[in-house]
This record gives sequence, structure tokens and C-alpha cells, in this order.
Amino acid sequence: MALVDVAVSDPNGASKFYGELFGWDFDPELWPNGYRYARVDGSVVAGIRPLNDQESAKWDVYFGVDDVDVIAAKVSDLGGQVVFGPNDAGDAGKVAIGLDTAFGAFGLWEAGAGWDFVQGRDDTLVWSELLTPEASVDEFYSSLFGFETHQIGEEAFDYTVWTLGGETSVGRLKSSDGESASWTPYFGVDSSVGTDKVVARASELGAQVLFGPADIPAGRVATLRDPFGAQFSLVDLSRSTR
Repeated sequence: MALVDVAVSDPNGASKFYGELFGWDFDPELWPNGYRYARVDGSVVAGIRPLNDQESAKWDVYFGVDDVDVIAAKVSDLGGQVVFGPNDAGDAGKVAIGLDTAFGAFGLWEAGAGWDFVQGRDDTLVWSELLTPEASVDEFYSSLFGFETHQIGEEAFDYTVWTLGGETSVGRLKSSDGESASWTPYFGVDSSVGTDKVVARASELGAQVLFGPADIPAGRVATLRDPFGAQFSLVDLSRSTR
């Protein structure tokens, strides 16, 4: 991914929550809409923005692309929709927002010379998971980005992982009750602290525990809803049994 960001009703409150939970620092508001970046050691790890009209609190993901104009045009060719952009985002690059064939939102990010997004370590993004009512979106994302898809679940647990260049960073779960599409980011947990303690701290800060902590093949995980309604997960990858 090139970025993840969270839309909430109270960006200041969310900044305090995630800052205390993960140790993130926050830039001043960058644009009139109140968008700001979260950083670890000076590098961007996430964004926070206010909700737009008719939105619910949520996390969004942005796929890194070499040419956002070309990929945005391809979105429409594959049956999706571009609902924002492509627009310039200053030194950070160029951005567009699309909808897949099941109306799941996703971002496209063409990095600029000044862009520095960190992932794959403690307190940063390590995995992204798409919940969707339509398993056929595998074909859409595969055609758009070149992912290879690998089925690891069936029937009641229809799950695929998407790989690119031998690296796996995205999972797709088919909703069993027709729930609309949404993304859940997984943030890495310091193994010396552990998922359970981070969950306990999140609860103290006002988060609701939706699942776990529990051991799965990927590690010890938990899924939470922040105090403003956005869902995210934690994973201690050192507990992986793969």
C-alpha cells in the first residue's frame, strides 16, 4: 500500500487515541478539509480526515501506482468507477478514489518525490483486508494491479490472499450476510508488548473489542472499533505459525 487513512467525526480526538495507542505524531492540518498525516520517526504511517456527508467512520487504503491517470482510466474499463480525481496532492504525489465492481472504495496513489510512507513494522500497517459481498472482485483487482489470487477458504469462509511479485499484503473475505464492502487495516504489535496488552490499552482509551485476542496462523490478532466507529485490527506477527 501507499497510504491508509481514517475518516472520523472528530479528527482531533482520533489523533489523540491513535497517538497514545501507537505513539504516532501528527502534522498540523494540511488542507482546509482538516486532513493531517500521522508519523513515526518522521515518516508517514497514516492519515486522518473528517467525515464527508453521508459517510460512516472507516479506514481507506491506497494502492501505489506508477501512473494514476492510466490506472484510473483502467478502473472504468473494468467496470468500476472513479469518484474523485486524479488530483494533485502537492509533493506527496497524485491521488484518485475509485469504486470496485461491488462498490467497495479504494484509493490510487502516484507517489511524488517528497513521499515517504512506512509500513511493515511495529505500530504501522502490516496487512490490509477487504470484506466484500462479491468474491468476483478478485478478478477486478487482479486485472487492475496484476495480483495473483490464492484461495485459502471456501463456503462459509471464502478467503483469498493477493500476491504481487511474490509478496502477500492483501486478503479478501466474502461477507456471509451481504454486508457492504469495507477495508480493515492490520497494525503490527511489538512482540515484547504483545497483542493482549495493546488491546487492554485500546480499551482504556475507549475502543471496543470486536474479536480476540486470538491466535490464528498469521499471529495473535484482535479486531477493534475505535471510539469514533472505525474498525481496525492488531497482529503480533512473531506469533505466526506459518
